Amino acid sequence: MSGIADDYIEITDTRQKQTLLIKLLEQFHELCEVNGLVYNIFGGTMLGAVRHHGIIPWDDDIDVTMPRKDYIQFIALVKNKYSNKFNIHVYPDKGYIYPYAKFGMKDTVLYENEVKRKYNKLSLYIDVFPNDGYPLNESVFEKYKKYEDAIILLTYNLPRRRSYFKRMYIGTKKIVYKFWGVNYFVKKQIQMLSECNEENNTYIICQGAGWGKKGKLKKEIYYDRILYEFDGIKVWGIRDYHNHLTNLYGDYMMPPPEDKRHCPHNTRLFIESNVYDKYLNS
Repeated sequence: MSGIADDYIEITDTRQKQTLLIKLLEQFHELCEVNGLVYNIFGGTMLGAVRHHGIIPWDDDIDVTMPRKDYIQFIALVKNKYSNKFNIHVYPDKGYIYPYAKFGMKDTVLYENEVKRKYNKLSLYIDVFPNDGYPLNESVFEKYKKYEDAIILLTYNLPRRRSYFKRMYIGTKKIVYKFWGVNYFVKKQIQMLSECNEENNTYIICQGAGWGKKGKLKKEIYYDRILYEFDGIKVWGIRDYHNHLTNLYGDYMMPPPEDKRHCPHNTRLFIESNVYDKYLNS
């Protein structure tokens, strides 16, 4: 990989990557505790806490959510107070294409292989999603998906095996989307979600995580939190997880068949030798 120094080590073992992610989650938890910020683990990370008491053995990412006011404060803290310890990837950073933040580990480089080179360089991260109020008009979800599709079309390495007419159709859409630019669509996503204020709503939603309406949750349930065991650390999650995980996964205690147990993300991870020595060399 271009731009990788000689003293960086490529991490190809899933468990080693998970070890680093768990350490990063522990640091995220401590930062939130010290600064009085609310968060909950979410999605597959919540499922891992309930079913495996830690990260799902074949998973390779961590998801957390925060109320938008805490989310905004968190980003400012990392930028202004903790920038020597952590990275924060967030719009409108150059080349950043997501409507939520990624909390990153220093001295690491992660390439998202499915994303075009201009947009694919990050650090090892956990996804940090803001919560907003559930929209009164559910057509917001359709608009959000259209913006998301435009971002993917402009920034992802998409399969080439398509019919002539399909290629022409997609090519025409790309020309139109390029006129607006990637930043336009990311900005529209953020504006759309943040306009629905949590304070005036009974329900909240974490739309950026991709679950759509399935992620709808009563606000009182979100704020009723307990600490979960998670691979030797403690993390916050909702107490009443059953209905929430059922909405997302159905029979969530039943693992998928063995042939479906694979890492969902196509990435390459490089870490500086001092990170390796500090977290993986024991």
